[in-house]
Amino acid sequence: MQERDPHQWCFVSGKVSALETTLLRGDFLQKSLYLEGREDLLSCIKDSPLRDYFHGVDDLSVFEDIINERYLTLVHEIRRFSPSAAVCDFFLHPYDFMNLKNLLKESIYGLPPAKRFPSTVGDGTWRDLWEGDRKPSLPEVYEEAVNALKSHMKDDAAKADGPGLIDSVLDGYLLHYLSTLAAELKSELIREYVRDYLRLKGILIFQRVPAGRETTVLWFLKGDEFFERFLLGPPLHWKEALLEIVPERIVEKIVTGDKEGLLSRYEKHTSDYLMEKLEPALYTTFGPERVFGYLAGLTAELFNLRLLMGGKVNKLNPQIIKSALRRTYV
Repeated sequence: MQERDPHQWCFVSGKVSALETTLLRGDFLQKSLYLEGREDLLSCIKDSPLRDYFHGVDDLSVFEDIINERYLTLVHEIRRFSPSAAVCDFFLHPYDFMNLKNLLKESIYGLPPAKRFPSTVGDGTWRDLWEGDRKPSLPEVYEEAVNALKSHMKDDAAKADGPGLIDSVLDGYLLHYLSTLAAELKSELIREYVRDYLRLKGILIFQRVPAGRETTVLWFLKGDEFFERFLLGPPLHWKEALLEIVPERIVEKIVTGDKEGLLSRYEKHTSDYLMEKLEPALYTTFGPERVFGYLAGLTAELFNLRLLMGGKVNKLNPQIIKSALRRTYV
């Protein structure tokens, strides 16, 4: 593949530089945590970069639709001006895969309908895909993932895993696809971020796969010496594996606390660690790193807004919300 001139990223990096000023800072999140009543929350929003998206209290009832649309608009604007679509697709496809997984869980196992994540692909397209009609606009990886799932479901033991089988198979295809997207960007910073991202997600997948079926989901990281040990040798305990990726201080934060909150702490603190790795991107004048860092920040912001606003609307304990908020980019 031909190497791209970093100067091709000048224009979109300039746009990102301006958009970074609209990212919500941690003080907005902290201030919003302890507000009481929708009027107070709306007033706080009106004093933030979200002011143009929320016009009245009623908008808080459809906040997910509003912030999803905002996210998609911003990412697709960046995608339009980027020399490579891969930098944006890295953040868009995980949401598409989650929507596909949710639709399949509802259709196959009768799970209640789940809220959809931001995407330009509707449920009708996912249903057509499951029925064997792939749309040309979808990358081939979706058809490959669905065909693999159908193959696994012919095994009664695997099918008995329930919705977890859908997670395991499709997550494997997603992570493999993300690794190919990152390779297109030819950036050492992004390469190292994605390496750790894949390994951290892989550990999580590995922990929920039934014994004896590990190879059906970890094939996507074959060739990575870290996961070769999971596949070929006595598997590492997840804590030992984690210490090879993140500093001990991160592991201590994850293991400190009750067992029920372990998964939530794992997701929060590994996410915060990955955001920490992207700090140099904020000081890169131009290049895919600058764009990638902003998009990572925007994605963390979307998570935080869903958590914060959903928690406030449903009157959750502010401390519970605070404990799960992700590190911000700015």
